[in-house]
Amino acid sequence: MSSRDRDGRLVSRGHRPERPLVEHLTDYAGLMLTNLLWLVSSLPLVTLPAASAGLAAVTGAWARSGRRPDVVAVFFGAARRQFGRAWLVVLLDLVAAAPLVLNLLIVQRADAPDPLLLAARGASLAGLAFLAAVNVVLWPSLESGGGLGDLLRRAATVVLLRPLPCLLTVAAATLVLGAGLLLPRFVFLFVSVAAAAYVASWGVSRIEGRTPMQEATS
Repeated sequence: MSSRDRDGRLVSRGHRPERPLVEHLTDYAGLMLTNLLWLVSSLPLVTLPAASAGLAAVTGAWARSGRRPDVVAVFFGAARRQFGRAWLVVLLDLVAAAPLVLNLLIVQRADAPDPLLLAARGASLAGLAFLAAVNVVLWPSLESGGGLGDLLRRAATVVLLRPLPCLLTVAAATLVLGAGLLLPRFVFLFVSVAAAAYVASWGVSRIEGRTPMQEATS
């Protein structure tokens, strides 16, 4: 049996159509454009959270649909709409992360290892990992509507229900970003941040697809 895809190409059922080279090149160009938009929009630090919201909106829509969105429209639209909420998320992150980082610094300065200090270090690292995972789930959902409190609870619930996939997604995105920092500078300027965001958004979209909505919102 065969059918036609949205572009009129004849394909067999159960098989994805082969995409022409020009579509792949256009996707790479879209990824580079997303990276450049984030980089330029982040130069004034006051717009960094909004630029990150735009980046997450583009890669989130791309990962969920499998098709490249209108990068410029989605990026600047989300950055404009989420300016305030993005800053609020950043401030909440700073408030949550500050005591954890401070605790790690205190433990690091301890003269002799102690079971309680080691436990405190482990708890702080676990807290930072949980915070990172919640952020990975939260940022692509800012454009989905709903109050920020509801989105935060939903993101935390997703992480608690699927901790291992969420942490693996954080690790994969961090690895992509770290690799970009080790490669020539132009890789970071043109690819790394958007690629890491896309990896995170792709992982989150798969995790959410396997998490019943009634569980994540209950």
